[in-house]
Amino acid sequence: MCRCGVVGPTQAAAFDVIVRTLLYTLGVFIAMLLQKGFESRHEAGGFGPGIVKVFHNRDFYHVLGGDDRPSAVALLVFNVVTVLRKHLGHRGLRRHFFTTPLEEVEARQSGLEPSQPDWNICPREAELQHS
Repeated sequence: MCRCGVVGPTQAAAFDVIVRTLLYTLGVFIAMLLQKGFESRHEAGGFGPGIVKVFHNRDFYHVLGGDDRPSAVALLVFNVVTVLRKHLGHRGLRRHFFTTPLEEVEARQSGLEPSQPDWNICPREAELQHS
């Protein structure tokens, strides 16, 4: 499996996220234009003239800046979470947010021993580690 990014293997993850988000947002914009052209095909006399009518309509700026902003934010969040999942492993993000107590995370950051046992390790494994 190739571990290359969108542009190349030496690009930073942030650059890859930005490029992917821009490409996906462009795809959403094109899909919206096609949808608006399809909706106005009867009034304009066909699909091609319907797309031209979308560009010449005074509501074109609503198409430009309206519905694609929330989808762009959602795509950005999706791309960031995808990079985090690759970095933390298949279930690392879920384990970090839903099973690791906050006190344990803070204790790891400060270099202290956590006051609670590690619930991700079964009791038998914990006994073997302390032996």
